[in-house]
Amino acid sequence: MKWPYLPLLTSACFGVTTLTDVSAAEPGLIAADTYSFEGFAGTRAVFFADGRPSTAAFWFPEAVLAAEDGTLFVADRANSAIRRITPTGNVSTWVGGPWSVAGAVGSPSGLAWDPEGNMLVVSWNAVRVVAPDRSVSILAGGGDLGHADGVGETAQFRMPVGIAVAPSGDVFVADSDNFVIRKIEPGGLVSTLVGSPGESGNRDGAGAAARFGRPAGLVIDSAGNLFVGDEINHSIRKVSPSGSVTTFATDVGFAAGLAIDESDTLYAVSGASNLIWEFDPKGERTLVAGTLDPVYEYAPDRYVTRGDSAGWFDGPGEEAQFNSPHGITLTPNGTLYVTDLLGYTIRKIAPDRTVTTVAGRPGGMGHRDGTGEDAWLNWPKGMAVDRDGNIFVVDRDNHCIRRITPDGVVTTVAGVPGKSGLANGPGDQALFFEPEDIDVDRDGALYVADSGNGAIRKIDPTGVVSTLTSPVTGYRDGPAIEARFRWPRSLAVDAEGSIFVADTRNYVVRRISVDGNVSTVAGRAGARGHVDGSAAEARFTALSGIAVDGDGVIYVCDSSNHSVRKITPDGIVSTLAGTGDWGAVDGPGSEALLHNPDAIALDATGNVYVTSDRLIRRISPTGDVTTVNGASLIDGEFAEWGELGGLAIDQAGNLYVADTQHGRIIRGRLSAGGPLSNLSVRARAGSGSETLIVGFVIPGADPASVLIRGVSQQLAEAPFDLTDTAGDVAVELVAGGAMIASNEDWEDAGDLVETFNRVGAFPLEQGSTDAALLREVSPGLYTAKLAVRSGQSGVALAEIYDLEPSAARVNRLINLSARTRVGTGDDALIAGFAIAEGAPRSVLIRAIGPGLGEPPFHVSGVLDDPKLELYNDEGEKVLENDDWSGAPELVAAFEQVGAFPLSDGQSKDAAFLARLEPGQYSAVVTGVERETGIALIEVYEIPTRKAVGAGPL
Repeated sequence: MKWPYLPLLTSACFGVTTLTDVSAAEPGLIAADTYSFEGFAGTRAVFFADGRPSTAAFWFPEAVLAAEDGTLFVADRANSAIRRITPTGNVSTWVGGPWSVAGAVGSPSGLAWDPEGNMLVVSWNAVRVVAPDRSVSILAGGGDLGHADGVGETAQFRMPVGIAVAPSGDVFVADSDNFVIRKIEPGGLVSTLVGSPGESGNRDGAGAAARFGRPAGLVIDSAGNLFVGDEINHSIRKVSPSGSVTTFATDVGFAAGLAIDESDTLYAVSGASNLIWEFDPKGERTLVAGTLDPVYEYAPDRYVTRGDSAGWFDGPGEEAQFNSPHGITLTPNGTLYVTDLLGYTIRKIAPDRTVTTVAGRPGGMGHRDGTGEDAWLNWPKGMAVDRDGNIFVVDRDNHCIRRITPDGVVTTVAGVPGKSGLANGPGDQALFFEPEDIDVDRDGALYVADSGNGAIRKIDPTGVVSTLTSPVTGYRDGPAIEARFRWPRSLAVDAEGSIFVADTRNYVVRRISVDGNVSTVAGRAGARGHVDGSAAEARFTALSGIAVDGDGVIYVCDSSNHSVRKITPDGIVSTLAGTGDWGAVDGPGSEALLHNPDAIALDATGNVYVTSDRLIRRISPTGDVTTVNGASLIDGEFAEWGELGGLAIDQAGNLYVADTQHGRIIRGRLSAGGPLSNLSVRARAGSGSETLIVGFVIPGADPASVLIRGVSQQLAEAPFDLTDTAGDVAVELVAGGAMIASNEDWEDAGDLVETFNRVGAFPLEQGSTDAALLREVSPGLYTAKLAVRSGQSGVALAEIYDLEPSAARVNRLINLSARTRVGTGDDALIAGFAIAEGAPRSVLIRAIGPGLGEPPFHVSGVLDDPKLELYNDEGEKVLENDDWSGAPELVAAFEQVGAFPLSDGQSKDAAFLARLEPGQYSAVVTGVERETGIALIEVYEIPTRKAVGAGPL
């Protein structure tokens, strides 16, 4: 190695009395890591395209409505559009669209014709009217979500799904998340017909006494009876004109859409069992289409889910497969049209029961095991990483848990693809319902937030599934099996095995202790808001991702408040980042803007990563927010990022993010910086207690080759021209207290000139008294001692070279330390190092004086107030620090690299973190007032980040 900048660090340099405080702007904070992103698993699905039947694309087609001329209109919910399909199959966008502003129809989920030929559309908060000229107006609702009767826009709805219109012009709406049926009279007056707002259940009765699970599809028979698809209760309910509710059919399986013909024959879609049923007026049922028996085959023209009837296949009715069918409509000639929600297609069932695809692209967002892009995922959400680097993914809309090996091989761990429910047992027999998140403990057990079932599930290392908490919706602390949750959205397991749960619809954070007791950590059940403070005083609005660090600090995404909250072990809640307004602005946490932060993960240095709409945001321990992906390339090309869900970090520091919208997992490979390839220390060396001692570490499991040199004589010559150099020096390599190699005069060690040239070391004169040795060493801790044989103390240089530096190689130099007496002028303690070519590398550098005088060291004569400066190879000062003052990011770095702690507060020791470009650097230690004394300098390579947010490792 060449050190042309060493002569710059002379007494003239240290004679400057006024130095710029370059640390004032915190330049030592590690900048956000850089990543290269690539598709890792799952086929990228396309969700919006007009055109021919086979090229058109839909995204959650939820309802379908036929016109008299055979034209079909589709409520394309996630695309916020009404799509039009001509009798020849051509698809166009009739109203709205994913980029539409004017004429918006929200997220349409139900369609009906009124007596005047207008289309009525229900969406998440309103009933809208689309006139034949495509103009859009509001019939009722349109404001905040809630429940309020009234006229027009004064009324409130909460996620209405189904709609039906009586000949009188009365409109009936299945107000699903209010669990009631609403009635809108021709004058716009909205009233509650049956059910009790906010009260779910399964009870027949009159008016408000009745209870529904989740009312969906609606139709009216010739006698004016209203039939309701009750999804959660898997039944069809009947509401008489007088408002009396009875159960018409059971075991329908997530009854969604309904249609009825002139003879009052009822057709019902079963989204859970992927079947279409026909019911006569007495309730006797006949299968119209869908496969009852499990199917285990795959062919290019058919995809199916192993062990269940979900999938896509056209053919005779009882051979056809659907993937969560939802909406249905009937034409006068007896043809049925069905929206295949998770098949992203529109299907046709002819009067002879033959099933064909009308429009859309089947597959892509489905279920198929395989490698990389050959696998199919269906709305992937939460993720976790185990010790072996396996990624576990909650495949929400397949109701499954998937595993992805480090090589990208996708398999199904638990759940029956496409089939929802609640069942324990072996993984391939267990059932889940819209699980949202997952974590893994130290023993390899998986814990699942089974949100749709309102329960926490466990998958033991053998693959057996059990239920830890009650699946009954509600709020109750106590023994786990009796405790109740309301949509547990996310969970995290701490190092002791406790489980922390974001109980979303109770607006609280819960804890399941190791002994199986559930308690509330923060918030109050049923109370919404954004309030910091003590646990009981704190308020949340829409909790999503949750993580816990090694100190028991909880981090949680408060999605609707567009913020990330922090809960200390003593229950104090604060806002780490976000203002409450939504956006995508980086900066200090109190000024940065987030947008519906969803998933969360932590790294080992205390940085918080969250998904925020289509972005990955990084929040430093002090709350500074930066964007990680932005307009990043994917697979080397500019590509659209979809709505992001789950997030995990592996031991190599790579990010895994669920592109939920496109049904795939994207991997962000950490752009590794160049390693610390060479290390050196220049200081006064002598004999006995003044021996220059340098420590270094070789990690990993395999040997590494190192060159060690002790130089003094060469420093007195050009280009260094140093005075007061040491005399004859010898190098000793020590491991475990025993000398394993030594050299006094480098010629005696053989011809090392080729090795000097290979690593870029400056030449040594033949016959000099400088020392050098080449050695293959096993992983471990080593000490290189530079002793002066002549008895003359003076300036000497100890160098350690890695013969094969590589950031990817585990076995490499990762840190250096040296302890010696620090003087003035040429007797300053200087540690030199080089960062090999590549991306920037993060390093921790410390200068310790007073810390050596404390236990357990008890060194006397220490340097009372060391100052630490960092120079580049141009002699320019990059950083400096006098008193490190207990900065939290430094404390975290000390713990990460295993450095002994320093007292904070009034400590006079010095330290900083630096993110350095490839090149050569010198770290210089001197006394603040030109004092002298013993000091220790340390240079640590910050290792690539390891996952801690996705479960303890």
